Amino acid sequence: MSFLTCEAKSRVGKENKLIRLGKIIDWEKTGKKLKGIHAREINGKGGQKPYDSLKMFKAVLLGQWHSLSDPGLEGEVPDETTLCRFRNKLVELRIYEQLLKEING
Repeated sequence: MSFLTCEAKSRVGKENKLIRLGKIIDWEKTGKKLKGIHAREINGKGGQKPYDSLKMFKAVLLGQWHSLSDPGLEGEVPDETTLCRFRNKLVELRIYEQLLKEING
């Protein structure tokens, strides 16, 4: 466990909804389904390094669960255009609904 994770847990407490979700949801399995979304992951070429797909998906989930617009999620996370493109890519690949169903299950 990283220092950041330990510090976050101590600040928000063990009963925080996001901490509890982290124990319920198999993020490793979800992360595997998100591999290869970015062309650079497949061929190693082009553009700047993409954001971590699992972190992007978690940001999309937070927006969905809390009725936040993409700009409402910004801070030290990807900008609204990046989040929108990522979500659209998941839809295009036809895995968005599948992932949501799995997470909500």
